[in-house]
Amino acid sequence: MKHYKPQVKAKIVETTKAARAEGKKWKQAHEEAKGVGYKGSLAALVGMLRDVERAAGKVVKSKGKPGRKPGRKAGYTKLDPVAKFVNKLVEQKLKERVRKAIAALKGI
Repeated sequence: MKHYKPQVKAKIVETTKAARAEGKKWKQAHEEAKGVGYKGSLAALVGMLRDVERAAGKVVKSKGKPGRKPGRKAGYTKLDPVAKFVNKLVEQKLKERVRKAIAALKGI
């Protein structure tokens, strides 16, 4: 972990925040930070800014764990196709039995 003098660190943070506020990408903000004395990687720069924001009491979003794997519909399970097939069979059998019961009642 690199340690910067407070004035240099403040300048790095200020430059990076300004670049991001202008809508620049992190890579461009990293290049500008290098111009004012930053010597670390892009990931470390992002970490530095998050640490500064946490120290200031701001809530910093973290990526967290995704709720489901990408490309899967909400509520999807591997058994869905099987469950659909079973439901279809049950419906067919139920309809068939109801038809037979109605026919038997009509015949009485």
